[in-house]
Amino acid sequence: MNFDAGKLNDWGRCIRFVLRDSMGDVVLAVSKHMSGFHGVETAEVEACLFSFKQVIQAGYSNIIIEGDSLLVISKLQNMSNIHSFWAFVFLKFFKQLLVFPFMLGIM
Repeated sequence: MNFDAGKLNDWGRCIRFVLRDSMGDVVLAVSKHMSGFHGVETAEVEACLFSFKQVIQAGYSNIIIEGDSLLVISKLQNMSNIHSFWAFVFLKFFKQLLVFPFMLGIM
């Protein structure tokens, strides 16, 4: 699953993701335009969480998460370190999802 976020203009943002199967074929893709912009880091976190939730709800498992946000990827890789707000958000969100029978791979 590749996720990304971007600023549309002074008043909006776009979050998007694409999910590919093991052969590289697109199986799910979503782009969502939203009002308000609270910074790049916030938008990237929102894009990751939105994407992951959509992929799980669609019934997919064995997911590898990829993105261009060093902040998001590093927090996912170090979820046990909850010394920051974002690490806490990720830890809380992903612990809730661990009740599903899937394996989370992080690149």
